[in-house]
Amino acid sequence: MGALRTLVLFSLLADVSFGGTPRTTLRTKQHKTSDVRSCELMIVSVDGKRLASPQQQMTVAPGRHSLSIRVWFLTKGHFKTVDVPLTESFKPHAYMLDGGFVPSGKFDLVLEDEDERPPGVRPTNMH
Repeated sequence: MGALRTLVLFSLLADVSFGGTPRTTLRTKQHKTSDVRSCELMIVSVDGKRLASPQQQMTVAPGRHSLSIRVWFLTKGHFKTVDVPLTESFKPHAYMLDGGFVPSGKFDLVLEDEDERPPGVRPTNMH
């Protein structure tokens, strides 16, 4: 009976420690597609590994990661795409990825740590 009790206790501890692993949540901000300045952002790769399909939200382990963010945008009546690299050290927090074109025509990617935003402060709006 002692061995069975030890096995059950070990199993429960393993479940608790796995469930308590801190995670980093990454989300891309979605914009109205009817806006002429609109763009869509999706995560297409993490640490050099292509995802099966583009993701608006995902979780990763905290730490340094290299992401590729695909941006779809409307220009001169046609949709175009560009992949924007991002390498960052992430805490076990929730992050919002947003972006937009600045007057110079360059795409500006913004990473916001939602857990560190002061209460009552609205998220950054690129549009």
